[in-house]
Amino acid sequence: MRRQDQKYESGLVERMWLGECTRCGARVHVHRRDQAKGWEVAHAQCGCGRTLVPDESGRGWVPSHW
Repeated sequence: MRRQDQKYESGLVERMWLGECTRCGARVHVHRRDQAKGWEVAHAQCGCGRTLVPDESGRGWVPSHW
């Protein structure tokens, strides 16, 4: 997991967190660190190749049904 800051000419800085899988290279870009960490944990448990989507609470991740 790593942080990526996007700086705009207006001075605004948007911080994004990247959750990454070292095995398959899958990534997620989210606004909160705990979301990125949760994605990495869920991805490790579900396995590579399964798409994860935010759960109903918006704080966790579940496998996509599609």
